[in-house]
Amino acid sequence: MITAAAASVMLLAALGQAPASSLAPALSPLEASTLAKVRAALPQRTVPALSEALVQAARALARSAARGDPHPLSSPALRAALGDAGVTDPSPAAVVLSAGVGSLPEAVAAAAHFRGATHLGIGVVVHEQLAWAVLLASERRAELDPFPRRVAPGSRAVLAGRLLLLDGPRAWVAAPSGAAFEIPVEAEGRRFRAPIHFDQAGTWRIEVGGTGARGATVAALLEVSCADGATAAPPGGTPGPPGSEPPGSEPSGPSDEARIRAAVNGLRARQGLAPIQGSAALDEQASSQSQAMLAAGTVAHRLPGGDDLPARVAASGVRFRSARENVARGDVALDAHRATVESPAHLANLLAPRVELMGLGIARGALPGGQPVVYLTEILVEPLDPVPVGASPTGER
Repeated sequence: MITAAAASVMLLAALGQAPASSLAPALSPLEASTLAKVRAALPQRTVPALSEALVQAARALARSAARGDPHPLSSPALRAALGDAGVTDPSPAAVVLSAGVGSLPEAVAAAAHFRGATHLGIGVVVHEQLAWAVLLASERRAELDPFPRRVAPGSRAVLAGRLLLLDGPRAWVAAPSGAAFEIPVEAEGRRFRAPIHFDQAGTWRIEVGGTGARGATVAALLEVSCADGATAAPPGGTPGPPGSEPPGSEPSGPSDEARIRAAVNGLRARQGLAPIQGSAALDEQASSQSQAMLAAGTVAHRLPGGDDLPARVAASGVRFRSARENVARGDVALDAHRATVESPAHLANLLAPRVELMGLGIARGALPGGQPVVYLTEILVEPLDPVPVGASPTGER
């Protein structure tokens, strides 16, 4: 059995750098031989470094797969394993595979199609003559200084670090209340520091970003528990209650587009904000961007040969004061949207008070290993012209 999954871009699914005291032990002989085969087979010139935190997360996921979990790489499972291991790298690509002990290294190497990975983690569990392996690959974009994962209500802490291959450090937080906002950052080149005030009990999510060749890019994600450390419910806007559908499954009923639009407006309503109307012209631009990401096999705001967001919105004919964009990838459309909600920067876009129009585009395809994949684009616009009263929420004309 081979399953491949790449958590959504701007997600989706990565939390904190492990302190030295919690690093995973040395690799087992089977893990070491598998990692060597993977490194030799990767389609890139640079050799990814071993990440002990990714090893710890991969082992936890491999144990879950060996115990019979049918969805060991679901977004919740990835998020939990990465958070427990203290991984801040956003959206690691992942492969889970079972094979005979002797054939495992070659099987995992054949399933590894990652490009641009800077760090790898491998976990192998042998159960009843069968070896289960999980391989995690990340592209590290930031190095963070040690930061507390538990704080008291009312306390303050300074998030500091350095961007890697990105410029213009920025930071956002998502508070336990469901609000999300950008916080001030003191930057000197790629170095940054951002004081954070934890004024609410619950789970806080923190995101660091920068700008590179592909436009705005997530550099790091982490969670901090304030007070009792109880995990807060996912922010409003996640379609359906958590666990209402099997991970990676498309629900029946309304279209994905309708469910996502309803989820976004439900999220805004819970924050006292007005709903967003649809725009057929923006839908066309969002769909084109999603199709371009699918063809390129990557999540990005700007692709080689493509226009940036202002040019694409201008091409739609919509006159605008400001424009924002969420791009994401998931097993299915709702997974991709959940990734945007779980990203403080993308959640802040969805909650921008003056946004009135949204374009939505979905492109479906498959990863090299055959795993279904969906690319999602959400274009959020503050229009220059008033939106007509009674405009269609779907953007249909």
